[in-house]
Amino acid sequence: MLFLAVGGLNTLVGYGFFVAFHALGLELTPAVICATIAGVLFNFLSTGRIVFASRGMNLLPRFLAVYAVQCGLNLVMLHALLTAGLSILLAEAIAMALLAVATYLAMKKFVFADAPQPGRTAP
Repeated sequence: MLFLAVGGLNTLVGYGFFVAFHALGLELTPAVICATIAGVLFNFLSTGRIVFASRGMNLLPRFLAVYAVQCGLNLVMLHALLTAGLSILLAEAIAMALLAVATYLAMKKFVFADAPQPGRTAP
């Protein structure tokens, strides 16, 4: 539940960056890439500290790898949704919502696998 709340905040921040870059006139791909880059540090700090109780900057490379894959998947999904006739803003909102689940699983299994989790006792 905590991941969903923090993820919702991260999604709003990321979507806000995308809308801002789009409004500034960036084309689709640069807008997605810039929004992803702009949101990554915020997401690392909020997800790491609040959800996974981790403050280690040593996890940043794995975190960045997950977001690099997520950015690529975002572009693929976005192009597919645009081809299906959706507006750019609706298509990005849908893509981001679908990617939230995959991102959580990647964070839990790949990035913060060894981090203590709030509410969970160590073995």
